[in-house]
Amino acid sequence: MANFSKPYQSIYDAAVARLKESEAAQRARMLNAAARAGVQTSGVGQIPQGAISKEVINKEADLGAKVAGMEETERLQDKAVEQRKELLKLSASLSEAAAARERKYRRSLARSGIYSSLIGAGLGGVSGYLARRLYNSGGE
Repeated sequence: MANFSKPYQSIYDAAVARLKESEAAQRARMLNAAARAGVQTSGVGQIPQGAISKEVINKEADLGAKVAGMEETERLQDKAVEQRKELLKLSASLSEAAAARERKYRRSLARSGIYSSLIGAGLGGVSGYLARRLYNSGGE
């Protein structure tokens, strides 16, 4: 008996139960057919019991493989979803970091523009003052 995670174990158990019912029905049909053919109980050995059992064992193994495949597929899909979530988080983090750098850069440009304006105003004021003094001193 195979062991799977909870939802898949119930799927597997139900399918195995159906296989067992099918096996019992198949054996009953074979016994009825043998009885109709006139085979007495001594001839029950002629019914291919081993073939029926082998077929059921093979079907059960196939079923186990299918359920395991379904479980693995879901696991891989869950993993892919988790990876997409991580990528979205990373993308959001990178976007936020880029926006923060952009804001910092703009503040830096604004400060630099203010400093340039202050320096320009200061130099203009000093130049104007010196020009007036030179102009005024030249006229005296």
